Amino acid sequence: MMQQTQREVANLFETVLISKGFKGEFHLDKATCLVNATDNSIYEVLPLAIAQPRDLADLQQLVNLAQLEPFNQLCFCARGGGTGTNGQSLTNGVVIDLSRFMTRVLEFKPEERTITVEPGMILSDLNRMLVKHGLFFAPNVSTADRATIGGMIATDAAGKGSLIYGKTADHFLGMQLVLPNGDLIDTLDANAMPSAVQLELEQKIAAFIEPVQGEIEARFPILQRPLSGYNLKQCYQNGVVNLQRLIAGSEGTLGLVAAAKLNLLPIPKFKALMVVHYPSFLAALKDAQFLIQFQPLAIEAIDEKVQQSAQTLPNWPSLAKMLNCEGQSYISNFVEFVAETQVELDAKINQVQQELNARQANYVTILENNQINQLWSIRSLAVGLVGKLPGVAKPIAFVEDAIVPPEHLADFVADLQAELERQNFRYAMYGHVDVGCIHVRPALDMQNPVDRAQIRPITESVIKLLDKYHGILWGEHGKGYRGEFVPHVFGPVLYAVLCQIKNLCDPQNRFNPGKLTAPNPTTQLQRIELVPMRGELDQIIPAGEQKLFAGAMLCNGNAACFNQEPSNAMCPSYKITRNRIHSPKGRAMLVKEWLREKAKPNGEHKQAAAAAFAALSGCLGCKACAGKCPTQVSIPDLRSNFLHSYQRDYAKINLRDLMLAQIENLLPLAAKFPKMWNFIHRNRLAPSLG
Repeated sequence: MMQQTQREVANLFETVLISKGFKGEFHLDKATCLVNATDNSIYEVLPLAIAQPRDLADLQQLVNLAQLEPFNQLCFCARGGGTGTNGQSLTNGVVIDLSRFMTRVLEFKPEERTITVEPGMILSDLNRMLVKHGLFFAPNVSTADRATIGGMIATDAAGKGSLIYGKTADHFLGMQLVLPNGDLIDTLDANAMPSAVQLELEQKIAAFIEPVQGEIEARFPILQRPLSGYNLKQCYQNGVVNLQRLIAGSEGTLGLVAAAKLNLLPIPKFKALMVVHYPSFLAALKDAQFLIQFQPLAIEAIDEKVQQSAQTLPNWPSLAKMLNCEGQSYISNFVEFVAETQVELDAKINQVQQELNARQANYVTILENNQINQLWSIRSLAVGLVGKLPGVAKPIAFVEDAIVPPEHLADFVADLQAELERQNFRYAMYGHVDVGCIHVRPALDMQNPVDRAQIRPITESVIKLLDKYHGILWGEHGKGYRGEFVPHVFGPVLYAVLCQIKNLCDPQNRFNPGKLTAPNPTTQLQRIELVPMRGELDQIIPAGEQKLFAGAMLCNGNAACFNQEPSNAMCPSYKITRNRIHSPKGRAMLVKEWLREKAKPNGEHKQAAAAAFAALSGCLGCKACAGKCPTQVSIPDLRSNFLHSYQRDYAKINLRDLMLAQIENLLPLAAKFPKMWNFIHRNRLAPSLG
């Protein structure tokens, strides 16, 4: 019997899975796979299939079936909002999309301040539900309107406020975890007796970690955001294994979280924002230690390039007035304070103001919530603002979230700026000053092979500087394909322990393989420059086509259009269907795929055109995407250009279409022969014309 291809195995897997009562959806079509081939990174990896389970039973059924021949050759990768910047959820295997159906609240105990949710729950949806109870889930990421709880657990996400509130792992109390062999571990009830599977797993993990405690103390850097992604230090304390601490940051390489019990906090009742101005970005960073002593909720800053781009915002004049910087080009630290009482907040603000006045600092204090939210929008829009920088080379994410002790932040950034400028790279920076996390985006033309070849040298330069300043490459956004550098950071002794844990949970290396670790230390992880990149696939599209269909080329995969916010007008057709093919990102991706296929000598452009036409047919033409998308992709404009080509090159032209095109000339004629027109209309003869 001939060996089956991966596609044939996937087809058979779908057939058997559905026959066994799988209630979710399973997609093998190229359009759905393409929409799941990208995230907010530079990479594009086409998956084999997309599975969308409806509940825990579906998830277990899927994983259990995958144990059998010939399905045990398939690999799997979980996916949530698809907002990752490093390819965390990309795979050439089967994507398990937990965001489509597994979005429910399973249990809510407001008196205990806990909630249990499925992994597809969106962060902003969760907090919107909790606000009437005066509670919130504290980790605050900039992609809150589409980031899922499962994705946040996978990367151990943090965001603004982590100096006070910590990371996702600090609020992750329990879980239902489906292991790669199909076993279920349930830690939702802390008082329940652990299963034999859980006890055995914990005992073996403890045996791996106990002998290397000294190496952990020596190797783990002292940071405001502890090193996660197999957090050996915090998952084993005082002889006790905490599996949640291990799973948080493991990016689906050890198991699939089917439910998560979360700790909730009271919403702070009072807040104030102080904006402190400086002559330069480095001056703002150098002031971090002074400001941290006042224990703010957050300190955030953007560099000169992002600031210049912010001045193009339509509401910049009113923002500049609030900031008291009209006609000036200050760089600012945005410093937020929260408190339970007005008296407590006033005391804190008075203390800080006295210290700032003594230093003759230039600052403003904002107390009105509406103004605070408007000013914070400058920072939250940073990703979109850097995308507007002029030139073909655009600032991109791949050394996205380096972190160092805050006291070293200014020196690290100064050295990094010098290194990038020495090599004539433009760049943009912004970040979380309070925890020493800086978002660095070098500007590269990813369709240029020479620029793409700089991905590894730049990454290695950053790592060299991080070694100098006792930092790490992953301060916030997870590892993904950057997991290649895990052996360097953890060292040979601890990396061997990571491999032991991976081998214990996933000995066949089928869950998100090639990232973070492998069952054997000798197995090579995926090299960052060998992963297929979007720019590499786009470079075959002729320049004229790229200009005509600029909307398709501008989409960077940030997934802002995946939001479910009632107050956000983008995108009504996606919000109704919840099918990402019908999102602006999906439509842009399918048009771009059509352009790629057209550029190939024997490309399947007819099939690609049909898929793009089907996706664009649902667009309402409201143009909300043009205003809300960070890169301002206008799908209605893109659709107009596409339909012109589609009708010319692919569509079967019928009499009805010709009549519609000439409607202005035909209506006066119809007026002269009203009986004939009324007869055609009354008998509905127009559809029969084609």
